Amino acid sequence: MVWESGRALVTGGASFIGSHLVDELLERTTQIRIVDDLSSGKLENIQDHIDAGSVEFHKADLLTPGVAEDLGFLVVSPPRFGRPLAGPSPPALASSRDPFPTS
Repeated sequence: MVWESGRALVTGGASFIGSHLVDELLERTTQIRIVDDLSSGKLENIQDHIDAGSVEFHKADLLTPGVAEDLGFLVVSPPRFGRPLAGPSPPALASSRDPFPTS
């Protein structure tokens, strides 16, 4: 995958691991948007990038209703927490419009 002149969203980008991912992406001249609620991340991990204008930072929690839309993200469907990634769906969750069909 070619990252030059690409765009990336890094959620949790102020965390230890997220900030290192941001560092790597910036070496590939990627435009980066970081969304982090700073519950475990630290702004100091990315402060140099913010000061340099290398990243666009938003302090927000994407689980809060409306936040993703306020930041300009297209939300296609609500998340289904607790649903297994593999295996049959419980009958109550089965739907002909299921984006992750199991059969």
